[in-house]
Amino acid sequence: MIATLKRMKWIYVVYNFFHHKKLAYLKPLYEKFGLRKRYFQTVSSKDFNENDPLIGPTLDRLNSAKELPRHPSFADLPENIKEALLPWSEEGYAVLEQFFSAEQVASINDQIEKLAKSNQLQIREGRKMMFAVNHSPKLRAEASPGRLEKILEMLLGRPVSLFQSVNFYRGSEDPAHSDFIHMSTYPYGFLIAVWIALEDIDMDNGPLFYYPGSHKLKYVMNSDFDHGGNSWMLGKNYREKYSNKIASVLADTDFKIKYFTAKKGDVLIWHANLLHGGAKVENGDRTRKSMVMHYFASDVIRYHEITQRPSFQS
Repeated sequence: MIATLKRMKWIYVVYNFFHHKKLAYLKPLYEKFGLRKRYFQTVSSKDFNENDPLIGPTLDRLNSAKELPRHPSFADLPENIKEALLPWSEEGYAVLEQFFSAEQVASINDQIEKLAKSNQLQIREGRKMMFAVNHSPKLRAEASPGRLEKILEMLLGRPVSLFQSVNFYRGSEDPAHSDFIHMSTYPYGFLIAVWIALEDIDMDNGPLFYYPGSHKLKYVMNSDFDHGGNSWMLGKNYREKYSNKIASVLADTDFKIKYFTAKKGDVLIWHANLLHGGAKVENGDRTRKSMVMHYFASDVIRYHEITQRPSFQS
């Protein structure tokens, strides 16, 4: 019964109506992009014009190796970070080695453990904690410092705001996917993700995997796979159907898989459409402590493509 209720779109509309203040930011954006909907209604890619790269992130159509050195903040970055960022347009990711010190990682882990012990947040599926940054200003400041957000703003070409965090205790083993299907924007592409290794990660404890260059693939949206939904209901098993679609897309390409076997304090930044997932956990006795954060750029429509729910402003 509960599962069926969660599939009914009108319930989300009612919920949105009573939380309209968190959606008011959408009103001028809907007007700007000619969307004739109330901001608490369902919204998806079918409501927008076809994706136009000219109104998306600049580095999606220009070469980061040429454009980033022209940015006024680029010269102030350490040389290893400059080198990591330059291939962004071609590869869709950047690895920032030892971005966080051992002391900073220890503090982040300490904040997470305090939240877990306080019962403020539920550990889901025995392996992850959602939105921890919303419950600890100290954690938010430590995990998302200004020096990190400046890099993200450089890559997206706009100011960014932290939307959510996910802390993992164990490897996710998630199939390949694009974050964009869950945290969508119009114009396309104005989402960016950061993954922090909170301990050493190798092939035994289920590292993150990704496909360099896959961010250039066509965005897979609701119209591109049989999600089973309609105007009133979400489809059953839509996550599995989406995963099958991504697997079929990858099968028709020659992208090579890479694994983020990381040292504690390393950071992986990836593009909204980069295909990635969690490798198999070979040793179930080991943890894989990590923290993922997703950021939206400013002045874009934000929503969830599959459920067709507009995103609240954090």
